[in-house]
Amino acid sequence: MRLKSNLAGLLFVTALFGSSSRATAESAPPAPPQDETSLGEIPVTGSSAEHVIKLAILPSLAADLEDVVVRGVVRRDFELSGLFEVLPDSKAPPGLYGYEDAVDVPAWRNVGAEVIVKVAARKRSPKSIEVLGLAYFLNVGKDPVFQKSISVAPALPETIARTG
Repeated sequence: MRLKSNLAGLLFVTALFGSSSRATAESAPPAPPQDETSLGEIPVTGSSAEHVIKLAILPSLAADLEDVVVRGVVRRDFELSGLFEVLPDSKAPPGLYGYEDAVDVPAWRNVGAEVIVKVAARKRSPKSIEVLGLAYFLNVGKDPVFQKSISVAPALPETIARTG
């Protein structure tokens, strides 16, 4: 299938609807479309497959509500984006997945991950939750390309009920 650009038609529609002046019965008819052969063609075959990045979100063995929520939200957001193939937890290599545990980059590469994301959260005090985020691009190396740790106040139950 081939698509041809219709620049003259687009300009006509823009002029018709984007103009602040009103069209009246006395208005001149629109100019006929110009020759569009100089615009070229864009072939659309549908035969090339797009590469979908295989993304691993490290599992969490922590039972802390903060950790479960943060990891669950991040995982679901990546799944819903449609931009990644999020590897299932069942493909996770054996190892430790605690807040402070190192990421075993070679083991994740062996299961097919191209990007690794670690998110974790833990309560530091009744008024502070520490959230950690790490990202690795395996084509870059074994060191994280992104690393951030922040402290946030826990949400009050009535705030959670309102935001839903």
